[in-house]
Amino acid sequence: MGVQERRAREKAHRKKQILNAARKLLFERGLEGATINQIARLAELSPSALYTYYKNREEIIFVLYQEGLDLLERQVRQETMLSDPPLARLRQLARAYWSFSQEQPDYFDLITHFLTSPRPVLSGDLKRRADEQGAKILSLGRSAVEEGTSSGEFKAGDARKFILTFWAALNGVIQMKKLKETILSGLEHQSLYWYAVDGLLAMITPAAGAGRTHDRKRVNTKSRSKSEK
Repeated sequence: MGVQERRAREKAHRKKQILNAARKLLFERGLEGATINQIARLAELSPSALYTYYKNREEIIFVLYQEGLDLLERQVRQETMLSDPPLARLRQLARAYWSFSQEQPDYFDLITHFLTSPRPVLSGDLKRRADEQGAKILSLGRSAVEEGTSSGEFKAGDARKFILTFWAALNGVIQMKKLKETILSGLEHQSLYWYAVDGLLAMITPAAGAGRTHDRKRVNTKSRSKSEK
């Protein structure tokens, strides 16, 4: 093994060591507990040595946030069948988001913190890259809404506004798990989630028989016109 290859492997090992330490602190203590000094101490490095591998704390947090988004995107793509009708795909997307929140609760909480924090956790190029990755996941749902609207399966409307509302509402319902012993007492959390999914999808789905009712009205109007003549 050459010197350069050895150095590259050592650098990769150190970066992984730093991320493992930051991940542990972040999941156990939150963002406030994942300071540079704490990360360096757990990774068995000096703070100055840590800066050799990452520019700042924000860059470390960004990598972990990206890990969460990667896992979420993978889950959504695995559970969403592009060949299925748009309505089925939106339900699959909702199921994938629920599964992610249950199977990866630490990453879900991290993503939620980024979204609900009063101040941006990231700035500049890192925030732009994080937002672009999140938008890519949302585009899977938006494309289903647009396809359903074009085919007549959904009512005409703003696909972007709907998918943002859909996602925000489901995210809010998932966060209500913290209230299961109080406000949600006696109510199954998952049943509330699917109640929200059904209600939101009903907003864009034409009522069954609406088209036939409209046709009957037209027929009756024509019949009255003929009798008047």
